[in-house]
Amino acid sequence: MKITNSLWLIASAFFFSCLTIATKLCGQSFSFFEFMFAKYVLVTLLTAVLLTAKHQSFLPKNPGLIFLRCLFGVLTVLANIILIFNMPAAVAQSFNYTASFWVVLALCFSSRSFSIAVLFPLFLGFGGILLVLNPQMNGEILTNPLTPICVAYGLLAALGMLVLRKLGEKHEATLVTTFYFSLASAMVGLIGSLCTDDKNLLNLFADPFLLLAVLLTLLFQIAKTFSWQYGDSTLNSIYLFLGAPFVVILGWLFLNEMPTAFQMLGIVFIVGSAVSSYFIISKLKKNR
Repeated sequence: MKITNSLWLIASAFFFSCLTIATKLCGQSFSFFEFMFAKYVLVTLLTAVLLTAKHQSFLPKNPGLIFLRCLFGVLTVLANIILIFNMPAAVAQSFNYTASFWVVLALCFSSRSFSIAVLFPLFLGFGGILLVLNPQMNGEILTNPLTPICVAYGLLAALGMLVLRKLGEKHEATLVTTFYFSLASAMVGLIGSLCTDDKNLLNLFADPFLLLAVLLTLLFQIAKTFSWQYGDSTLNSIYLFLGAPFVVILGWLFLNEMPTAFQMLGIVFIVGSAVSSYFIISKLKKNR
């Protein structure tokens, strides 16, 4: 059942890639704090409506873990928006997949039954990420001033994923987790907008790309939260890579960012890592 639940992360990866494109388009007119506030205040309202309609309690069962989810999640969102606003879409999103290495590293130390066989598709996927991220292989990434944010982004994303895993073990409701994360993100975005004297908050709500981003954010957060709470963590860390080919193709279609031959080779590596990991982990679980 956990392996099946992890398939939701494939949907999450697609929604996240679409969200990257919508965010990039919004970045042409608004600051990242404005976008963060407007997007997540609407997601918070939508999640509240869903909780009310389902007659679910707004009170979390695990407030300490919810706080950690909000902390790591908000910092991850902030780093993500900064990168998208200042980098090509495919490049910015690629840094998200470095979270897999932190997740797998944590699993190596915490689980005695962890198999080294899982590392093969992981490294295959990372090789694909390098090709997508830096097709010229000229080391340009090492001199980029945004690199520290990129490194922190991967670590914070991994910490958030591990917290989601723990929330799943404690049977925290997916909508409750999504509600508090969105609320915290909206509050940080509002405070940042007020502190930086941004004046376009009301205008944002009339932007069609924002409304699209809100819908995609809601779908992404629900699919991601469910997959990390109830799916297989190791398999999830591999399926994260599928967002890379998604965003390269979408960037080509909507932003005129044409992938190079090396980037296409990277897509093959990434997809190959996801497919092989599914069969490897399925076999390992049957043999236990």
